[in-house]
Amino acid sequence: MQKSIILIYCLILAFLIFGITLQNGFVFDDMAIVRDNLMIRNLANIPQFFNSPYSSLEAGIYRPITILSFSLNYFLFTQKSLWGQMPAAWSFHFINIILHALNCWLLFLLIKQITKQKLLPYLTALFFLILPIHTEAVTGIVGRAELLALCFSLLSLLSFLCFKSNLKKILFGGLTFLLALLSKENAAAVIPIYIFIAFYFVILSSSKHSFWQKVQTTILNFWREFLVLFVTFGIYLIMRFSVLKEYLFGNNSTMVENPLDFAPVWQRILTSFKVLCLYLEKSFWPINLSSDYSYNQIPLVTGAFDWRMLIGLIAFLFLIFCLFWPIKKQNFSLFGLASIFFLFPFLPIANLFFPIGTIMAERLMYFPSIGLCLFLAIILSKLYNARSQKNFKPLFFIIVVGLTVFYGARSFARNKDWYDEKTLFFSAAQASPNSVLSRSNKGAIYLLDGNYDKALEETQAANKIYPFYPPAMNNLGLLYYYQQQYDLAEKQFLKTIAISPGYANAYENLALIYFNQERYQDAKNILLKRYLDHQDLANQYLLSLFEDKINSLKSAGQNDKADKLTKDLEELKLN
Repeated sequence: MQKSIILIYCLILAFLIFGITLQNGFVFDDMAIVRDNLMIRNLANIPQFFNSPYSSLEAGIYRPITILSFSLNYFLFTQKSLWGQMPAAWSFHFINIILHALNCWLLFLLIKQITKQKLLPYLTALFFLILPIHTEAVTGIVGRAELLALCFSLLSLLSFLCFKSNLKKILFGGLTFLLALLSKENAAAVIPIYIFIAFYFVILSSSKHSFWQKVQTTILNFWREFLVLFVTFGIYLIMRFSVLKEYLFGNNSTMVENPLDFAPVWQRILTSFKVLCLYLEKSFWPINLSSDYSYNQIPLVTGAFDWRMLIGLIAFLFLIFCLFWPIKKQNFSLFGLASIFFLFPFLPIANLFFPIGTIMAERLMYFPSIGLCLFLAIILSKLYNARSQKNFKPLFFIIVVGLTVFYGARSFARNKDWYDEKTLFFSAAQASPNSVLSRSNKGAIYLLDGNYDKALEETQAANKIYPFYPPAMNNLGLLYYYQQQYDLAEKQFLKTIAISPGYANAYENLALIYFNQERYQDAKNILLKRYLDHQDLANQYLLSLFEDKINSLKSAGQNDKADKLTKDLEELKLN
């Protein structure tokens, strides 16, 4: 009964804080992955989800369960008579909120099961629910991958720790672990987390034995669970390889997305510690949260006296110390447990051992932040249980209530930034003024609003940060185009194509200029380059330009111009 009540409280609090996102739309990556993804609109495509990459093959990402959840989301909340309609954004936000509440409840059950303490599970779940750095994972629809991976990871750990039957452990623990991996690859952290938890239990029950005797006892007592985890991970790797092939561990990040991928090893490692400091800073003091930390918002470390790098290094060493402290002290250390839940989910996103697709992203802290919530909960629990309770209990309640109000209000306010792309890009540019991506996106919004002076200002700022960023270069071309400076626009798009031959928008915009100048053959030639000499695709795109223009002219009553355009189309023989 108590467990059900806790779940209800989690749902109520989650909707109080995140319910405002039900009015939000699709933003940023939500567009391509969800809104414009026709594959998710038909459940008959389910087998294809398991045979396709998450986005592009080169990105090396495989998350079929996440895509399946989007498809089920669409199926459940879209009437069959409207099957071909645009997905309803509110329904995806609705499911994300429920998943977040469910994760908080599962976290409560797990911490209670491991520690057997009364207050600690409540505090940990509370802080995890309201932490503002989680807004990107919960409010951004594609953050579903983080939510699902953690949900199934917690279920897997609970299965191994709670079920007494070995068969149930194997079936439920293995299955949920596989589902976690197929939701997002960072769920692999379950393996070291469970191994260390099992080892801690052995330490607690056999304090007189030597270190190697404890290792042997751990293997003897938990070999079935370990075997299930490793076999399941092997199955996942086989499934992943069958789809991604040579891109099994692919990473197609650019200099803009992750400059650490192009930095010397020593600089990448030192900057990773700096990023760790930033993650801790944004977690506990959530001011100026941002959806973008790309080039050059986080300058790379160039020397040994970067204060954020030093704090990050000290924090990392402290976590390592806490991790191995129970082995020396012969007891179950709660700080060690907190280190487990932070370090192992954090290491795959840290850029320490290998570069990933981004230098920093707040959504990536969703799993590791369990450890941070545990640290905070442990400290406050010790304050509550201090011997001089009369002096510390009032302080305990003041801190807990203060943090709840502050973090809850901050999360609520942060959700508004994700209302649409305009609010998101403007908030990102304010929080990350040195990011070429944020300044370029802000310029694009001004461009769409017809504010050409502001668009030019932001585009020039983006080009100053990174002169060869294709979207910013493309935006400058569009600015010239909207101002009817076609010669300058043509030169800018050609320059963009020369710098980034794979940037499709520049080809399409250049084709539009040629089309409006009645240079139809030039338009077709540039589209052939865009579609790698596929005649049918180039003709289809050019045909759509003709059809849109002809329909527009007819609607405006300009039938003579429409007839002339129709004649030009017939001479091109695109049909």
